[in-house]
Amino acid sequence: MSADLVHDVLGEEPVEFATAGELAALMARLPADTPVIVSHAIRVDPDLAPGDEEERTAAAAQAVTLPQLVHVAGHVEQRPIPTVELGAFYAARNRPVPATTIPVNPYDRAVEAILAGDDDTMFAAFRELLEFAAGSLDGREDASLYEQLVGDPALTAQAELDAALLRHAADRLAALRTRIGAYLTHPDQPA
Repeated sequence: MSADLVHDVLGEEPVEFATAGELAALMARLPADTPVIVSHAIRVDPDLAPGDEEERTAAAAQAVTLPQLVHVAGHVEQRPIPTVELGAFYAARNRPVPATTIPVNPYDRAVEAILAGDDDTMFAAFRELLEFAAGSLDGREDASLYEQLVGDPALTAQAELDAALLRHAADRLAALRTRIGAYLTHPDQPA
């Protein structure tokens, strides 16, 4: 199967579908042996503002190339194989799902950044995770746990302290990222 065929059918941007019939028609245009995977992360248009009331959820297919083990002349080799990835996306109401999207969840963004060698995104995602955990403990982000603890002042104090420690760790990560950036820019000078 030619990588060009999968990309020719799907193009460079996600192809949206809203019904089983639309998905079936799209898949019928591809060779029957085309691998299909389901994305592990919900993705979002990075230009979409958080809490945007114009947000919509969309299902889409996109062409990706993934390494797979294949049998070649009696031995196994890893080769790039054109694949269809099905996924869920958040996008603006009157715009298509863009070609460039990011995972909604900071954990998934961190993993993707690690695999891509993108230190800035990795550190930003780590910080967001720590701040979310802190806000979940002291009620600033999500009050459901904190409200359960209000009858026990010792537990609320512990939750508030641990939240402060997590925010401090997030600040330390930001400072570490700055030092790493300075070192990588000028490795001959102390960070």
